[in-house]
Amino acid sequence: MPTAPAFGLVANHPALDFCNTVGEWADGRPSRDKLLTHGDLVAWARAAGLLTAAEAAGLRRPRSAARLLGRTRAFRAALYELVTAARSDRRPDAGALATVEVELARARAAQLLEPVRGGYARRWADPASPDRPLLEVARSAEELLEGPLERVRRCGGAGCGWLFRDTSRAGRRRWCSMSTCGNTAKVRRFRGSDR
Repeated sequence: MPTAPAFGLVANHPALDFCNTVGEWADGRPSRDKLLTHGDLVAWARAAGLLTAAEAAGLRRPRSAARLLGRTRAFRAALYELVTAARSDRRPDAGALATVEVELARARAAQLLEPVRGGYARRWADPASPDRPLLEVARSAEELLEGPLERVRRCGGAGCGWLFRDTSRAGRRRWCSMSTCGNTAKVRRFRGSDR
């Protein structure tokens, strides 16, 4: 199973880190998918803080991992489309909007209200469901999409396109990570000024 560093959790939000489980969005041909198996999806959800170790260990195996991974990839691409459309003030693709809404509805339907001291809390009707990692990220995505997106950025690195929430005080973060895209840009600038 991939470890947390292998997932590149740099976005400051699980739904954005979920979009970043594939590389090179900016080239229009996403590649280097890090979610190749159900185990990868579970490991990612664990690394992103959406599942505890006990919850991850207790998940049932999916009857059709291929179908669940297909839903996962479709949701990821659709979520990326919605976030980037909102950031560029354009209407999102209608298919992407429908795909996201279907997964958000599944996540809502999979939760029950439970009385707790002083109010209510949501809990999963079937906490061992194999699609729980996808349901968790859908719940996270709903929170992201309903909130302000003005601090969500797309990495300026050549060919990257990863998303992140800029939590810097000045609000001028440009790279998904200084150690990767930021340093690459600095090296290119330095080499260009060396001539």
